[in-house]
Amino acid sequence: GVGCWHKGTCNVIDFDVLQGDHINGGGHKERQRFYNNHALFVYYIKHHEEAKQKLQLLCANCNSKKQIKTDETTRLYFQDHYKLD
Repeated sequence: GVGCWHKGTCNVIDFDVLQGDHINGGGHKERQRFYNNHALFVYYIKHHEEAKQKLQLLCANCNSKKQIKTDETTRLYFQDHYKLD
């Protein structure tokens, strides 16, 4: 079945809390290429092989933990507010 792909003890299968996550980061820049999240979703439906390579399903908790652990949130804040690359 479909559920959180986090390697460990997470076994969340509630579709309401599953989120698409970019495995190696870069989701923020990619979302900026599209008009909205729905357009990004439609793109990946049409390009499912690319989606398999770039995306994973994580529950909201595991996704938040990954962002903290990889420092994605802080880095994105500074990129948006201070024009850093």
